[in-house]
Amino acid sequence: MFSNRTVAALRRVVIIMPPDAYRYLFERVGLLLVQEDNRAAVERQIDELNQRDAHELADMVEDLIVRVRYYRAFVAPKYLFDPPYEDLERFLAVDGFVVRDGRIVRQENVVVNLQPEEDQLLAALRASGLPRAQLIEAHLNRAAEEYRRDNNNSMTNSRQALEQLLSDVANETARTRGEAEPAGERVREYLEQRGFFTAEERRGFSGVYGFLSGGAHPGMVDDEAARLGRNFALGSCHYALQKYVVWSRQGHMRF
Repeated sequence: MFSNRTVAALRRVVIIMPPDAYRYLFERVGLLLVQEDNRAAVERQIDELNQRDAHELADMVEDLIVRVRYYRAFVAPKYLFDPPYEDLERFLAVDGFVVRDGRIVRQENVVVNLQPEEDQLLAALRASGLPRAQLIEAHLNRAAEEYRRDNNNSMTNSRQALEQLLSDVANETARTRGEAEPAGERVREYLEQRGFFTAEERRGFSGVYGFLSGGAHPGMVDDEAARLGRNFALGSCHYALQKYVVWSRQGHMRF
C-alpha cells in the first residue's frame, strides 16, 4: 500500500515511542502486538501489514497524524520524534496520499499507482544490465527524498533519472550497432531514427522532459509540480525500460 520509504519512516516513528504508547496506537485500530516489548518484532508486524495491504495500517497512520501531539509527548527529547515524523508526512505526499477530514485518501490527480509502479520499475532496472542502473535508481530515490525539502532538486533528479535511462538505452544501441554514441541533446532523436521510439513516443517523452526542465509552472504550487514530475518520470522510465527489454533481445535493431 505504502512505499518502502514511507513504511521505513513509520517504523522509525513508532519504535521511538515507549511500548505503552505504541501499544495504544496499535490497539486503537484493533491490532494486537505479537511481541509488544520487542521493537524488531513491531517493525516486522508493520511490514507484514503493508505487504498484505491491510486497512489497519492506513488507520494507524491516520491516528498517528491526527493525534501527533499526544504521541509526540511520550518522546524525549523531541528531536528524536520530529525528523522521522516529518519524513512520514513528506513520503505520504510523494506516494500520492493526503489527509482529509482525518482520513488518508488518494489525491485525485495521481498519475500512476506509485508503490507497484516503483517496485516493478526498480526490479526491472536492476535486472536490465544497463550500465548506470544504480545511478538511475539513486536519482529516483533522491527525487523522493528531496520532495518538499528542495522541490527544484527533486524535479532535477526526476529529470536526471529519465535522462540517464534514455542515454543508457541509446549508448547500448550505438555500441551494438558499431555507431558513435549520440550527444546528450540528440538522444531522443537518435532513438527515433533507429526505431526504438515512434514519432509520437518521442514527442511524449520530450513533453515529459520539458515539464521536468521548464522551471516554474504557473498556476501550480511547487510541491505539486515536484510530485507530479516524479510520477511522470516513474511512468516514463518504466515504459522505456519495458521497451528496452524487448529491444535488447532483438539485438537493438527491431521489435
